[in-house]
Amino acid sequence: MRCAVPGIVRRTRGLGGGFCHLPLRVIIAGYIAFQGVALAAPREPPKSQDGLIAEVRLAIEKGDFEAIENIVLWTDVSPYRRRVISSQIRHSLGRPIHSIALEEADIETRRELQNLRNLRLNLPVSDLLRVTFGDSDGSAEEPATVFLIGKLEGAYRIALLVKKAAPKDDD
Repeated sequence: MRCAVPGIVRRTRGLGGGFCHLPLRVIIAGYIAFQGVALAAPREPPKSQDGLIAEVRLAIEKGDFEAIENIVLWTDVSPYRRRVISSQIRHSLGRPIHSIALEEADIETRRELQNLRNLRLNLPVSDLLRVTFGDSDGSAEEPATVFLIGKLEGAYRIALLVKKAAPKDDD
């Protein structure tokens, strides 16, 4: 006996027919819903400082990696480095936040970031987003994560250090 779903043959005995017991409408609706999720556009990165702070806070509190991943500028990041950075970000997720503050990057910090020997920024840094966690182990220093922040096309993004390109031999 043939099933209403193309390519699936229903057995009259044995396994009970598999997909054929599901109405075709349910299968099609599930497929359309799946396609809608796959085609959903990523959220826009935050355009204001308050929006940046709120989005990072919510992502950490809810353990939403994709929300932070959407803010990170992954340009020029190798697959290996992306996995390392993703792991570091995931370590922060779900931890209690003591404070979160956006502070302007001073001239000295910007100079140091620009003068790293084999690394460069994939976006100029204007601010530092300091997230201090409330799960201290009793030591004098509070655990914190500092994100390098820059603006790209009017939106706040998390900048990353990437390897400098090897010098070209133009002789």
